[in-house]
Amino acid sequence: MTPAEFLALSGERDLARRLRHGYWAEGYRLGRERGWREGYEQAAADLGRDWQAFTRPTAQRLAAEHGLMLRRWGPGGREHFGDPRPGDFPGRGAGGGDHT
Repeated sequence: MTPAEFLALSGERDLARRLRHGYWAEGYRLGRERGWREGYEQAAADLGRDWQAFTRPTAQRLAAEHGLMLRRWGPGGREHFGDPRPGDFPGRGAGGGDHT
């Protein structure tokens, strides 16, 4: 092999290596971005689909165990939240507005 043939072959190998590395780096970058985006979208879809299935039993269990709804809305639940309760101030009689 002559020096000229060797240099020509070496140049081709260097060019092939640079192209191969460039294509690999571009593919890695694009694949990584696309993979992250697709994974994030899939996780958001899974969470949206499973959210009610996860939270409803948890909320019901907490309400049953700790009486959270009773403490929050009082006796009778949400439907009777604004109803008068024992011990509430009944007012000052029929006149109502006499503050003298």
